[in-house]
Amino acid sequence: MIKRNVILLALVLIFNVFPTTSQADLLSASNSTGASFSSDKYTPLLETVKSLGANLSWMPETGIVTISSGKAEVRLMPGSRYLVAGDVVITLKEPPFFKRGILFVDMDTVSRLSGLLGKADVSLPSVDAERVDRLFKTIVIDPGHGGRDGGAIGPDGTKEKDLVLVIAREVKRLIEQKIGVRVLLTREGDYFVPLEERNRIASSAAADIFVSIHANSTKRSSIRGIETFFMSLEASDEDAMAAAEAENSVVLLEEKADSMDVDLAAILFDMAQTEHMEDSSRFAKALHGNMGKALDTTDRGVKQAPFIVLAGATMPAVLVELGFMSNRLDLEMLNSSAARQKIASAVYKSILGYKTLFEAKREGDSAALD
Repeated sequence: MIKRNVILLALVLIFNVFPTTSQADLLSASNSTGASFSSDKYTPLLETVKSLGANLSWMPETGIVTISSGKAEVRLMPGSRYLVAGDVVITLKEPPFFKRGILFVDMDTVSRLSGLLGKADVSLPSVDAERVDRLFKTIVIDPGHGGRDGGAIGPDGTKEKDLVLVIAREVKRLIEQKIGVRVLLTREGDYFVPLEERNRIASSAAADIFVSIHANSTKRSSIRGIETFFMSLEASDEDAMAAAEAENSVVLLEEKADSMDVDLAAILFDMAQTEHMEDSSRFAKALHGNMGKALDTTDRGVKQAPFIVLAGATMPAVLVELGFMSNRLDLEMLNSSAARQKIASAVYKSILGYKTLFEAKREGDSAALD
């Protein structure tokens, strides 16, 4: 029992960011027409559970789905390839995933569940798996700084690391609630995550988009406003370069800083011509436009700069500076729950728009891209 709880705790710690879909939504799969995927076949998990004569329960706070019958109890998590049955951990071919609020599993998982829960043959409707790569499935939100890296600090003692984490959590909640895709945060609490690890998290999760959230600061307290960045070796202007240098300076807090060759030209060269530059630029402009409409502050524009956290991204990636902690008006705005909700709504609206373009582009719907 202790061993099983340790395994489950490990899974929660590793895969603790999943759509907060309610059990009612999870059980709404019966009338689903499904969707197209890329390899193998998939079916709503609920159909499997019904066919097995088993019971299903869902714990939104942990993301764990429990399936039980008279013979056994099995637990799994959306996005995780691990299935736990008693003290045994089984690696699945494909992780369960959400589509329009419905949890799908592949037919290999169906077969394993059938054996574990005591029914050899299960006849289920499956979804032809044609285009999994065409689905917009995962978003990574990066709350800047954390732990020993406090980021910018306002005159009242407010720390950037705390503000951006609150905002990132609100963004995550809103996107999951309204779109139903998986949203991962690079950090869930107040702890340090190296810059390169943040991007690695997004790449490992096969994220479709990466948004790094920050707040700026300067010695000139009169300066305020929002600015949005995408990756480039060359900074748009001196202010953009200063922002990148400030954010990149956290590398000095990383354990490997002493042995690092901090040569941005070498580290970031391949990123300059990446296929995602155009999409990053497009998304940055959309996000910045929506932020400008939502917030009562100065528009400082969309810029390019060599941010380490964006380097080598395998998906469109942007960094947004939501305001200046050093400016009284911006700080008051960022401390306002109403403003934070507006920020979350602007990010949600931008991602929803990009998702539509993304899926249309993958489907070859050129008309939708015009």
